[in-house]
Amino acid sequence: MIAAIRSRKNRALVTCDGCSAELSVVADTDTRGRLNEDRLNEGQINAKLTAKGWRVAGRKHFCPPCVARQREERPIMKSEVAAPPRIEGKSMEALAPLRQPTREQKREIVAMLDMAYDTAAGRYRGADTDKTIAETIGPNIMPGWVAEIREDLYGPAGENDEMQAIREELGKLQRDTEAAVAGLVKRLDAICASVGPRAGRK
Repeated sequence: MIAAIRSRKNRALVTCDGCSAELSVVADTDTRGRLNEDRLNEGQINAKLTAKGWRVAGRKHFCPPCVARQREERPIMKSEVAAPPRIEGKSMEALAPLRQPTREQKREIVAMLDMAYDTAAGRYRGADTDKTIAETIGPNIMPGWVAEIREDLYGPAGENDEMQAIREELGKLQRDTEAAVAGLVKRLDAICASVGPRAGRK
């Protein structure tokens, strides 16, 4: 809040709207209104206050300690949080080396693959996959580790017996369907031939 000091010309008393601290400021006067009253130049006063660290918010004024307190109490916006350092468009997390299995974890993976992978057929037995092997060993085992060791020591394919069985069943179903369709077409052709050309045009 700005108020003129009546006893001293060209002097204004500024009161902080936060803590009521006061500051005396020298300011020019300008004449406005029909009564030609001398008024303090508030624009000049606000400029001087800002230079001294005060905050001017409309008709309210806050001293430097109040400004500092407001900054501490103001919630930090998400956009103001410093982003992690990046190098050539990649974050430091992306550049960090990938976590690798320990020797004990490698031995556990190999032991499970010995039981679950059919090297002769080149696929997992039953319904096992890289993911199920990792989950069976424990939560700290990554499927990527299993896949890497499996490709290196056992075989390049990560398929299993169940997938092969489904493929065979689909193949049989396709052959049966094709045979059934061929039989129906043959029957239809025979019927059309027996009733004459008119039936074949329908």
